Amino acid sequence: VLGTLPPFNFPAASFAHKVAPALAVGNTVVHKPTVLAPLTQIKLADILIECGFPPGSINVVTGDSKLIGDELVTNPLVSIISFTGSDRVGLDLASKAMRNGKRVIMELGGSDAQIVLDDANLDAAAEAAVRGRFDYSGQFCNSTKRVIVRDEVWEEFKDKVLDRVSSLKIGDPLNPDTDIGPIISKDAQATMNEFVKDALSVGSKVLFSAKVPDEGFYFPPTVLEATRNSKVLSEEVFGPILPLVRVFSDDEAIDIANSTKYGLDASIFTRDFARAYRTAMKIRAGTVLINDTTRLRWDNLPFGGVKRSGIGREGIRHTMLEMTEEKVLVYNFGESK
Repeated sequence: VLGTLPPFNFPAASFAHKVAPALAVGNTVVHKPTVLAPLTQIKLADILIECGFPPGSINVVTGDSKLIGDELVTNPLVSIISFTGSDRVGLDLASKAMRNGKRVIMELGGSDAQIVLDDANLDAAAEAAVRGRFDYSGQFCNSTKRVIVRDEVWEEFKDKVLDRVSSLKIGDPLNPDTDIGPIISKDAQATMNEFVKDALSVGSKVLFSAKVPDEGFYFPPTVLEATRNSKVLSEEVFGPILPLVRVFSDDEAIDIANSTKYGLDASIFTRDFARAYRTAMKIRAGTVLINDTTRLRWDNLPFGGVKRSGIGREGIRHTMLEMTEEKVLVYNFGESK
């Protein structure tokens, strides 16, 4: 029996990432959707039963997150906990689960860095930074949450980013012309405001802040010239805030990229493959992309990170292996004669 706990973003995909591999290898699942987005996952569970999975193979439980989470990590009938969310909640669940002899799969987010070196294609780098940060209002675990830029191209790259961000359309997410919709909750709005307030208090500058609708949980897409002691460069920012930081060497860029407690995805923009490879090998992250956005998740590849970004890897094959027990059978042919 597996206990699965997904985040609010991408409820259909999150359900598939956890429940499908579990059922494929013959497990049963107790699935706890987040209270912020339960309806899609309840419907998917209904569809699975309608399609012929036996009653009891997939069970959806809604309600108090702490109450249900504590039951899943302590109940002796549950063997594995699969959680996606914040490192604070996930590592607390993991410690309780492991004390009870359970295995854990934890995908705990990141502070993904994009490094722009002085020989980069700046148009491609700026496009990737804006898309990687502001898609879905920045609410991806592997969104581009920090952009680290060599001094030689700082001004040109900054102008290209600001030109693109200023053209983004903000509004109703059901309108196909909208680029940026609201974020998930009022609490998320307050958290974004605290990040900006902290950044300004330590010397960062606002380079751009958009106007957003008055009604709804909107937060203005914001671009910061960030100082190194800003929390936006060290913590996970789950919203539309893009900090840019200027560096004067490749080693300084690597140092900043590695300066957080996370290590999920990262990207490097350069025309020099050898330079990209050398840099990538020094970055502590589960995935490093060359000349592309940090937002990579292909289900046939392992997905996960180092440090507080998680425990184990997801991806179809990897998740299925994580959700099975390896058993060795030894047959003594000599004794059978």
